[in-house]
Amino acid sequence: MKKILYSVGFLIFCIGIAFSEELPSLIVFNIGAEEGVSKGKANMMTEILIDEISKLNQFKVIGQKDLDSMFSWESNKQLKNCTESSCLSQIAGAMGAEYYVEGSVGQMGDRYIIAIKLMNAHKVEIINRLIKKVYKSDNALVDEIPKIVHELFDPKKLKMELEDVKGEVSFTSGLDIVSEPTGAKLIIDNEDKGVTPLKIEKMRNGRHTIVAKKAGFRDETVNVSLKKDEIKPLMIKLVKKVCSIYVEATPEKAEVYFRNKKYFTPVKIEDVTPGKYELRLYNKKYGERKVEAVVSEEQEETKVVVDFEATATEAVKKYRRDTASGYFTTDLFYSFGGTYISSDESYTAHILQLRTKLSLFPVVLTPQAQVLFSNNRDYGANVAISLFNTKQFELLTLGYGMLKTDVGKGLGFVFNLYRMNIELHSVVSNSDAHLFLGFIDGYYGAKDSFIITLISLGAGWGFYMF
Repeated sequence: MKKILYSVGFLIFCIGIAFSEELPSLIVFNIGAEEGVSKGKANMMTEILIDEISKLNQFKVIGQKDLDSMFSWESNKQLKNCTESSCLSQIAGAMGAEYYVEGSVGQMGDRYIIAIKLMNAHKVEIINRLIKKVYKSDNALVDEIPKIVHELFDPKKLKMELEDVKGEVSFTSGLDIVSEPTGAKLIIDNEDKGVTPLKIEKMRNGRHTIVAKKAGFRDETVNVSLKKDEIKPLMIKLVKKVCSIYVEATPEKAEVYFRNKKYFTPVKIEDVTPGKYELRLYNKKYGERKVEAVVSEEQEETKVVVDFEATATEAVKKYRRDTASGYFTTDLFYSFGGTYISSDESYTAHILQLRTKLSLFPVVLTPQAQVLFSNNRDYGANVAISLFNTKQFELLTLGYGMLKTDVGKGLGFVFNLYRMNIELHSVVSNSDAHLFLGFIDGYYGAKDSFIITLISLGAGWGFYMF
């Protein structure tokens, strides 16, 4: 890198007379030839580009060919082959040029792709950039260059640039910067210079960009223009950064407690400075949640989302079930160990039953309906009521329905002495799977036929209503 700087420094002596003090200088580097475009065509584009920029009468324009004719590159091959922006800016800056243009052209499909950048040589900063797509035609390519120059050198973007750099370039200017509050980090022309208060000397005259940063405050950007030999005092007042926290909850209308104030979701809480905060959310069905919100300087709005349902603990789910006003369940169970008795015969019965039950708490009378099938092709259907019913057990269920046995079918009574529910797992907050154990089921049908089973084992799924 030092060799490059020494080489380009010598160029100032060779071509320094080429630039007038009246207009800022600009170098147009050769347009790079990419895939599908010959180097000769790219060079012709460069010459047309130089001509069009010269017509603006805003710059002293020099092309890379002019540099080649003024200076021998044989001993500076590394410099001659430089294509990176940082390297090109050193060449342009060392020669006293405030700006330079670089670009490339290539072919993609049936179009030419032209990429052009206008750069500030001193700050290695892009002033403007364009990417143009032109249908593959040499005439269209030539016609596009004046349009590119017109857009690239946008008067609005260049007004301050051109006003600041006219005249002789010197490094005798400076800044005396203070800030409120003090201790702000200063970045000048993309370089970290220290913290306020800060006095900087030997600065280039012209335009500079100062960015002041401090934790808890918004970044403040200031553009200044320095005249030759001017030491400019500068006061930067920082504004305290104010952010917000947006809180959502499922279900909505959850209570939010923050800084001794109560809100309801969804809510946007304003005037929050960067830092860590604890929010407390409450839902009457799910209880309380505490969440941490990290408000950063880089993000003005921090979003907090709480899903009460997904984060409900087993204790909360149990509380919801315990306070439920109703329970609907469907069960399939198997009864065995019983005897079928009729006027002609008796045998051991095995019965498969499907039951649907609706419990309304704290009402003890619970309606239910069930169908049954036995190993002897007996079947039946009935409705019943549990006289004493809770979430955990049923005591003394009585019903009435139809029973078909080998001696016929008819209406009769059914009963169950006791059933006990055992919850297996609460899959979601308002439903569960369960097992149950029952004792002594009886079914009475036509012609004094009946079935009695001693033990019932079953499984079911139910959900709680509120």
